[in-house]
Amino acid sequence: MRVGKSLVGDTLLQMPLFGRRTSEDVENVLRDMLNATEDRCAVARNLMHDHRVAEPREKALRELFTTPITAEALESAVKSYAEHHVRYTDTPDFVEDAINAENILAGTALGAHQISKDLALGRVLNLAGAGMREFYAACRERRVKAFAMVPGDDPMNVKKWIDGYMEDVDKRDGFVACVLAHLWPQRDALPVEPCWATTWDVLEAVADEPASRWAEVVGVPPAPGDWLILLKYRVRETGTLVRPTQLDAGWNARHFPSPPTTPLAEGGHPMDLGGDGCRAALRPEFIHQQITHTPAHWIAAGKRVRKVDEVVNERDLVLQRVRHWTLLQNRDGAVIRAWMPKPM
Repeated sequence: MRVGKSLVGDTLLQMPLFGRRTSEDVENVLRDMLNATEDRCAVARNLMHDHRVAEPREKALRELFTTPITAEALESAVKSYAEHHVRYTDTPDFVEDAINAENILAGTALGAHQISKDLALGRVLNLAGAGMREFYAACRERRVKAFAMVPGDDPMNVKKWIDGYMEDVDKRDGFVACVLAHLWPQRDALPVEPCWATTWDVLEAVADEPASRWAEVVGVPPAPGDWLILLKYRVRETGTLVRPTQLDAGWNARHFPSPPTTPLAEGGHPMDLGGDGCRAALRPEFIHQQITHTPAHWIAAGKRVRKVDEVVNERDLVLQRVRHWTLLQNRDGAVIRAWMPKPM
């Protein structure tokens, strides 16, 4: 367990970056962010205390800093890192042993696996999400026949196009199979890294609840009109399975770092995005590169598909982060305050 002076946030080290002493100008930016909007405050906390980011990855981020460093410049650097080192590359930093070995659970070039290769994983795939809309457009541009009639970039028009297939039970299976068949071959042109997953038992427990709940338990805000499907597959199919960091999540206030007390085999913990009174818990969270999902993965998950029909109200970020931080304290005790004194 690596909890000590290097991880104490608001006291001994003032404003650390990734749990390590940083420069005065970065300290000042982080301090300003803590007094800014809720989103900036949350990301500042994550950047300060995410012990999972190794020094080589921090160095790569720093190379994207501009002078003078400001909150806007820091946000731009984190987003640029996510685009160029995580999403738009065949060799994302998170799978590289040399710079991320401490976060790799399975698929390392050297060393033992931290998790069973037969463990069942689960993934929520949003067929109408931003990344998937880009996927449909790329297929259209490459003249893939099945996607020739995809409408323009308007999200609502794309959702209506998806409705035409998913609301027709005679077309649904074929459409899902077609999407899965073409997703992997398009990975070189699409921002689909990383894939976020949990253990199958987490999704199985909410499989009969509304679609919005599927997304909430894995830390993704659902939107009305989204079509979600569940996929079930094994660790051995992922190649390299990884514990995610804030740099892999990008500028995302709804990501919450896992503390040093969480065993590597559990990955991270997605923050439950449900409203007050939901059954929040500390669930596993992993990432891996895009893989070939087959209809068998959907069938193994019971061919579950649901549309987010209900109106999804804006969730309370402060409530969610305080609730998640409290769950960590209830499990691990005072060490959580030593690691992250406050969630906001």
